[in-house]
Amino acid sequence: MTDKRAIKVLLIAAGLLVAAMAIFGGCYTPNTARRILESEGYTNITFSTYPLSALIGLGPCSNNDHFVTPFVAIKNGMVFEGAVCSGITKGYTIRITRVQSRLSKI
Repeated sequence: MTDKRAIKVLLIAAGLLVAAMAIFGGCYTPNTARRILESEGYTNITFSTYPLSALIGLGPCSNNDHFVTPFVAIKNGMVFEGAVCSGITKGYTIRITRVQSRLSKI
């Protein structure tokens, strides 16, 4: 392999690495998700992660969403599980995947 070809391959590999970091590095946005959830009245917010399948369109968010932040939170005495979803050219959507009807009394 010539020096010029090696440099070209290295630059392409570096470009792909930067692109992958840009795409997958922002997929999880807990600070913004917390702000969105709190503005809608959710409390006791905790965040988790989805498996990679959720990040490629098989989770609760649409194919137009680039950011997926799964959560569990409380609102009106009920426990909600879901995700805050958003895309580069759209706003935020709270998608609920499960609701526990009432908190247990201790």
